[in-house]
Amino acid sequence: MQESNNDYMNNKYPTNPRLTMPDVMVSSPYIICAAIWFKDGNKYSHQPRNIDSGIVVCGRRHHNCFLTAFELNGGKCIDGLNETNKKAVQGFLTSDDRFVDRKEAGVIAFKAGQNNRLKERLFSEDLY
Repeated sequence: MQESNNDYMNNKYPTNPRLTMPDVMVSSPYIICAAIWFKDGNKYSHQPRNIDSGIVVCGRRHHNCFLTAFELNGGKCIDGLNETNKKAVQGFLTSDDRFVDRKEAGVIAFKAGQNNRLKERLFSEDLY
């Protein structure tokens, strides 16, 4: 077996493989997945770049985010699950590493061509 200069799988020359998609140009942000921002006032590392405090939990759909948070909290209900008290905000993660609420996500998804109709509030079912 011949060894290549970029042996990514065996980590001998650890550079990222080049992906070429000549017909794809992404210049504006797009929606990646559903997310919920739990505003508990604590600081956490590795959060979306526009989140200073609280934790963002991601998933395929919003119920997956709630289930993950529930399990991580030892099977206990999480304070702030009521949308009216604004301690838990349902939204989405974008390709430029931001958390956005459902309203902003609707605009982003429309501009990115992920949805053929401008939505006032985006739901993950509108995307996939």
